[in-house]
Amino acid sequence: MADLLEQLIALRRALTS
Repeated sequence: MADLLEQLIALRRALTS
């Protein structure tokens, strides 16, 4: 599940650049 959270964070980071 940690991987999923990390992916979500990375995605949010890219979107909230």
